[in-house]
Amino acid sequence: MKRWIYCFLCIIIIAVSYPPWLVMAGEDTHLVYEDLTIHLMPQYAEPEEWETDEPTVLVGIHGTLVNESEEPFSNEIRIPLPYEEPGFQFSQAGEMQQEEPIENVETTLEEASGEIVWQSDQVIEPGDYYHFLIEYYFIPEQKDISYKFSYLYELERDAKMLSMLLFEPFGAKNFMVSLDDGHVTNIQGIPAHVFDFGEVGAGTLIEATAAYDKEDNATTVEAMEALSAQSDDDHSQTTEDSAPGAAVEGSQSGGNTEGIVMIGLSIVIIVLFLFFGFRFRKKDSENTSKSASRKNARQTAAEHEIKALRKKLILGEIDEETYQKERAKHSS
Repeated sequence: MKRWIYCFLCIIIIAVSYPPWLVMAGEDTHLVYEDLTIHLMPQYAEPEEWETDEPTVLVGIHGTLVNESEEPFSNEIRIPLPYEEPGFQFSQAGEMQQEEPIENVETTLEEASGEIVWQSDQVIEPGDYYHFLIEYYFIPEQKDISYKFSYLYELERDAKMLSMLLFEPFGAKNFMVSLDDGHVTNIQGIPAHVFDFGEVGAGTLIEATAAYDKEDNATTVEAMEALSAQSDDDHSQTTEDSAPGAAVEGSQSGGNTEGIVMIGLSIVIIVLFLFFGFRFRKKDSENTSKSASRKNARQTAAEHEIKALRKKLILGEIDEETYQKERAKHSS
């Protein structure tokens, strides 16, 4: 009788020590990030129905998950979010399937667990990829014209390639960032701080603090709209003025404004492309170990080429059209 009681107590202890949610988390661990890109965009835009004058930081997370297990994955997808950040406001989550437009997904915001959760209609087969994006906002610290914010992310799963892009706000001065291992690239004259962390494991802590001065609360989107309208007016004025001197003066003004507008538009194009423009890789099944080996070799080489192309795109060495064409060659 005592042995039965002892066994019963052992079962209770094991059940308490390993609750169901722990098992579910374990089932999710066979999904890893093939690619994870984080976009930090202070004072880029405001959330819909934003009722205060306080500026925000827009965070975009673009992830490509791959199922490296031998079993199909159909469980919930869980991604941590910083609900504790001041003024946190969730914007949207979407998933992308091959050759199909982005679709918003119904999500559950679990502040208790610090996660966003959704159930995908797509079963992720072994070796298949799943693409998603998440957007949210939070409020930076402000003192007069000085702003400061910190970004903290502890990876919930392994990532084969992790990168972060930090865009300076339009008209910002004295911009500083705490990370030292990145580089600054000018995207049509706008500084963008690029950090490539490479392959990192689950539990890795990504932390960055940025500070800058900005004399107004105008967002990058608002500034671009204003400059675009000004450019249209300048073009109209230049067309109406027939005097040679006036035409030259007007064209110079219009040219300067056009340059500024193109800077803003370039940021929009690059950000949208990095969020939504990734092509999807296809998995070709092979029947023999020899052909599978050749496939793995080709896939590895293709991945290296795609990574190199991606860096060129970020650095502004190639445009979107060239990137798409070259990547298509390696993705087929």
